[in-house]
Order: sequence, then C-alpha cells, then structure tokens
Amino acid sequence: MTLLARIEGPATPAQLTTALTTAVTRTLPALNRRRALLREQNQARELRRMQEEAYTNSLAADRAREQAERQALAEQSRQAALEAQRTQTQELTARNKEQWRLWKAADLRKRGIIDMKSEIGKTARVAIRLSGGERIVQIFPGEWSVSEVYAFVECYDLLFPSPISGITLRSAADTTVVGDFEKPERYEHEFGFRLVMPVVKKTIESGGMLIKEESELWPSGNIVVEQLDESDSEESEDEEDR
Repeated sequence: MTLLARIEGPATPAQLTTALTTAVTRTLPALNRRRALLREQNQARELRRMQEEAYTNSLAADRAREQAERQALAEQSRQAALEAQRTQTQELTARNKEQWRLWKAADLRKRGIIDMKSEIGKTARVAIRLSGGERIVQIFPGEWSVSEVYAFVECYDLLFPSPISGITLRSAADTTVVGDFEKPERYEHEFGFRLVMPVVKKTIESGGMLIKEESELWPSGNIVVEQLDESDSEESEDEEDR
C-alpha cells in the first residue's frame, strides 16, 4: 500500500476536487508504469506456464512414443520367437513323420506285406484307389487293425518306389530293408487322408478295430483315398476337443 496524497483540515468541494485531480495527475504516470510492470510480469508468468506445460506435454509424448517403440520391439521379438518355434516344431514334425514312415514301412515289410498271400478266412483282399489315381490290390491279414491299412497307404511310395523316385527301402530285385529304423519317441502320427467307400459315402475310420471286424474290408473291400484339407483337419480337431 502506498499513500499518494494527503488532504488535511477543512476544504471546500472545489478545493477537494482540485487536490484530488492534482494527486491523480501527479501519480498517474507511476500508476501506469506499475500497471505495465504487472502486465509484463503476468505475461512472463503465463509464458513460463505455457512453456512448462508444452515441455511437460512433449516429455510425456516422448515417453509414450518410447514406450510404444519398446512394446513394438517386444512384440516383434515375441512374434519372431513364435515363428522360430513354429518353424522348429514344423521341421521336427516333418522329421518325425518321415522317420515314422521309414520305421513303419520297414515294419510292414518285415511282417510280409510285400508278398502277402491270400488265405480264405484269414486274409482280406482290398482294392485301393490312391489319391493320384493309381489302383492297387493288396492282401491284409484279418487280425491286423484297420490302422495298418492306413499305414500301408501312407508308406506305399516307400514300399513300392517308382523308377524315377530313386531307391528308399528296396530295389526291384532286392527284398531286404536298407538300414535300421526306429519309431520316433513322443510322436503320434496323424494321417493326412481318409479311406472312404466309393459308392456310399462312408469313411472307414483309422483305429484299433480289426480288419475282419470291418464289414467294408472283410473279406474284400473297395476303397478310395481322399486327401484331407485344412478345414477337414480343423473339424476333426474340433470334434476331438468336444
């Protein structure tokens, strides 16, 4: 607080007005300077506030951007790890599948599938049309399970390689298995096809049922190999889940 003027003693209205006018005229420049200084201070304060706010917002944006970049990099790393794991799993599955096929083909050969003789009441004569269009006829013991028919189809190219496919398990004149093959551990083989009846659309399920217990195969049968697509595999998996 500042005293700008003092009026003492009795005064007429004109004297009071003159004194007040003189005081205002004398102090107005100082008041104006003070008001200007206050405006400058307020403006400077507001400018600092705006600058600090802008800096805070910029800092928050930088942190958010850095966090988003870190999250993106982490997600990329996670996806890369998943893809690497998926590729590794696919490669392992492919190796296990091929090892299983080699093992099963050798097993079928040792059990006499190549030169199987027909015996009434003991074997079944099954005509099979492969997915490539080739039609074959094979003799199966009735005591074998239906899954062995699936395995025979799965390993057919190994049991009877074409002249242009090279030699895998045997040559045209050789009847011995080349190499010892072991069944892969912790691997459950899944067939990528199904065996169906050509006329009445019926699937012969792969399982533990004996061939002689399957009326569509015993004592003779005529089946077609149908390759499964992804939708069929997904439906099969859904049914197993249910």
